[in-house]
Amino acid sequence: MSGDHQILIQQKLWLYIFENDYFIRFTPLSVG
Repeated sequence: MSGDHQILIQQKLWLYIFENDYFIRFTPLSVG
């Protein structure tokens, strides 16, 4: 049970990092 919880946290953390990276890379293109 704690294993599933840890996997869920890792997925959320990875998704957060991925979205942050995407935002940092592509926002300058759309802004100017």
